[in-house]
Amino acid sequence: EVTGQLRAPFIVQGGQVFINYAMIDTAFIQNLVLGMTLRSSAVNAKGQPLLEINIPAGMLTLRSAGAGGSSTLNNDGLVVTDEGDVVRTQVGKLTL
Repeated sequence: EVTGQLRAPFIVQGGQVFINYAMIDTAFIQNLVLGMTLRSSAVNAKGQPLLEINIPAGMLTLRSAGAGGSSTLNNDGLVVTDEGDVVRTQVGKLTL
């Protein structure tokens, strides 16, 4: 978008580099610290990401590409749900 305003592609502040937007084809990162939720751009029929990793909660969710169910794993256990979000298998003490 052309707005006539000058935008810096990156800023170095306090020994850190801040990049507003980046597209990286391949990256080799030796040490990565995450504090957010990672979501796939691909979504299922309900509009939910096929893969979701909630780093702060320690939870991984895999969803069917169609209207099928999902599998969620966290540090308390594993739960598998069907397309109607009915729990079909639960192992451990899992709270979503």
